[in-house]
Amino acid sequence: MEFNKGSIVRHNNPLEIIEYGQGKCREFNMLFNVICLANDYRARLILDLSDHVWVEIWDEKLDRWVHIDPSEKRIDDPEMYERDWKKNLKEVYAFERGKLQDVTKNYKRRK
Repeated sequence: MEFNKGSIVRHNNPLEIIEYGQGKCREFNMLFNVICLANDYRARLILDLSDHVWVEIWDEKLDRWVHIDPSEKRIDDPEMYERDWKKNLKEVYAFERGKLQDVTKNYKRRK
């Protein structure tokens, strides 16, 4: 499905994202999440309600979710948004298998 947001065409279907060949963090991370799931990784989309999307992958060895932001080329750096982008994260949610989980505390900077 495609829809317009201003002059930007946005896609929800992974095949359409590939075909269109353009996007923002939402499209890149939706596609990355689908690729991870297709390769038997446990993955979930993470949404910062102010304006950004990224992915977490479950790491069996570490027994925890690992932050991955392919649009920013960052792995396991959950504090980057507050530290580097100077964001004050208020609401961050994980979406996995139709379920929603508040993960805001995982992304708040530990001073």
